[in-house]
Amino acid sequence: MKPITRTLGFYLVILIALAQLANGVRGLIDPGAFALYFGVPATVDLAWVQVYALRALLLGALAALLLWREEIGALRWLALIALALPIGDFLLAHNAGAGNSVLLRHAAIGLVLLATFLSLQRWLRHNSPTIRPNI
Repeated sequence: MKPITRTLGFYLVILIALAQLANGVRGLIDPGAFALYFGVPATVDLAWVQVYALRALLLGALAALLLWREEIGALRWLALIALALPIGDFLLAHNAGAGNSVLLRHAAIGLVLLATFLSLQRWLRHNSPTIRPNI
């Protein structure tokens, strides 16, 4: 059995959790600067940027908790479901007229989440016992 710590998915989860926690802190401390980094004008209602920051803190903490508890199956599904977020972020930033570098960053986050899902899925397929019904 290959330890989860020897997979790409393990380190991608750490990267994602740390990035989400950092984004949450940045968004709460300086919502105007974070709005520009995110790709929306700083003239938006900055309370919404802080809502985003709270979401990021929650997701980062959830990913860290699931990793700490070695809930790899749950992490796999979290990575897949979370793909909706960078897709939505990309569309919001695009509609706000964000530059290509911002749009590429949102797309890259989506690819990292997809790679995380696939890596964790592969690890589970090779390291989890198969449950068969009693016949």
